[in-house]
Amino acid sequence: MTDWARFDPSTFEGEPEATVQRCFPPNGGFAHNYIAFAAPITDANAVFHVPVALSLLAAAAPSTLSFPRGRPLPANLYTVLAGPSSSARKTYSIDLGADILAAAIPERMLHGVQGSDEYLVDFLIDSPHRLIVVREGGSFLASSVERSHLHQVRKTLTACFDASPLSRGTIGKRNAKEARRKDKVPDSTSAATDPARVQSNPRVSMLLGATVGDLESYTYAHEWSTGFLSRFHFTLASPERNYANPLDLDPVTVTQLVSYLRSMHQIGMPGVCLGFDAKAAEHWCTWQQALPRKAFGGKAHASIDRAQLFALKAALLFAWDRLVFPFVRAAGVVPQGTSSLEAPFYVLEADLAPALAFADVHIRSATTILQTIAETEIGRQFRRLAAYCAEHASIATYYELLRFSDLPQRSFREITETMIARRELAPYEMGDTKLGYIHVGSLKGEPLDSARSRLQERLLRDDYESQMRLGTFQDTAH
Repeated sequence: MTDWARFDPSTFEGEPEATVQRCFPPNGGFAHNYIAFAAPITDANAVFHVPVALSLLAAAAPSTLSFPRGRPLPANLYTVLAGPSSSARKTYSIDLGADILAAAIPERMLHGVQGSDEYLVDFLIDSPHRLIVVREGGSFLASSVERSHLHQVRKTLTACFDASPLSRGTIGKRNAKEARRKDKVPDSTSAATDPARVQSNPRVSMLLGATVGDLESYTYAHEWSTGFLSRFHFTLASPERNYANPLDLDPVTVTQLVSYLRSMHQIGMPGVCLGFDAKAAEHWCTWQQALPRKAFGGKAHASIDRAQLFALKAALLFAWDRLVFPFVRAAGVVPQGTSSLEAPFYVLEADLAPALAFADVHIRSATTILQTIAETEIGRQFRRLAAYCAEHASIATYYELLRFSDLPQRSFREITETMIARRELAPYEMGDTKLGYIHVGSLKGEPLDSARSRLQERLLRDDYESQMRLGTFQDTAH
């Protein structure tokens, strides 16, 4: 796997190839076989296939599978594949796994989030164990921002990650309408009244693809520390650089993986998890002590704390894979009651090691994203304007930057004046009139006077400010 299992070095520091290699579970399990199948047939970064494989295991695993940690920790997982639009192959990576799950266990699949929050709650009460696949995460995030009709869905899904009980008490429409007409309280004993509906053990997982721009535009600061986004494992990666000839999708291998996953689902629970064995516990303590708690603050610190949950969930799923898969591969479905599967089991160091690497991927990805995106709308405008200048040789005329910003002139001037005060932009002026801007941070050693000369040439060449039009410009701008 060495040829294709690598991070983009510009995104991750340290030893990216070694980190990716550690994410892969040992030979013999479903996750290992799935990754070995998916990686060679796409130029997506191979690390994308690790959260997809774990999402499939979370969908197939029994609802009772949990790790003993105070309140039992369920084996569900929320994951985001993040990367550049189109080129990262996020959607294709998701589709590979989604197609296998849809063929193996269609009743555990949910394509996207549609309808109202009430509809989602009703659906999950009836079908509590689902993998929600959101291929275009930007559309979902955009439709569920604050004051949108799907915003409550984020709160419901946040509760589902924690396996909090779902309930919905409703009144029959006919009874409620009759009560409003007679101006009285609906009769709770009426046959038209629906009883309260409760699901005490939801096991919802999510697999979502998004760009960093989507995460910046359609999320809020508090969601990264205590809300919806804090529940997600993030995998940020760029496409493979050393991509050779792709392999065709092998229908025999696909059929085999579908059969494996279906049989693992039918086998179900191997026994009660007793936690770590001695070696795994020692490894866990060593990893916890090495967490970079002091290296980051705020939201990034919350992401590091949450990474411990992801490590435990991944280790539990790898352990279940290790215990159940050999029976599936050797002899098909094992009937319930088989003594070797009824015995309690421990999470071994071989299960924990790739899970800790999986958590390390989240720490690096989340901190990279959080150091990139802006928390407020003003901060996002700063980034947009700076990026526009940087993409146009570090210079922009007043009017082209104004048109790009799509802001009222007063707001535009306030933002650019703030950027000037912060020395992010340098103005090109004639008297009190600003004719253009220079993005200081992208000059790459070029003298500021040289950039001003280039901007002056652009103004004269494009006739933005000839002597004849200068008075009109001053009236419009000020």
